[in-house]
Amino acid sequence: CKRVFDAAVNMGAVPAIRLLQQAMNTFSDDFAGDIVTDGQLGPKTTALLNALCGVPAEYVPGEAAVVRAFQQARVRHYKDIVAANPADAQYLAAWTARALK
Repeated sequence: CKRVFDAAVNMGAVPAIRLLQQAMNTFSDDFAGDIVTDGQLGPKTTALLNALCGVPAEYVPGEAAVVRAFQQARVRHYKDIVAANPADAQYLAAWTARALK
């Protein structure tokens, strides 16, 4: 997904995949079980992502819901950065805009 690639360019692959895993886990209770948030794009992460995005929407959240959850996880990540480093607040608006593209 281009959004995960963009996040990986911005923050590194491991944090981007970890955020994707966290986002997918918001749906897992209803669908496929928890994915370990280890930042590794392994077969379980890939299978759940394909399942969440590839099954008809009446059965699972669908791609749009997964994208929204990933965007929200990314925004939370940026807000956590600012909470830990208030000097980075100057970047928050741009980071948030990038996350919500």
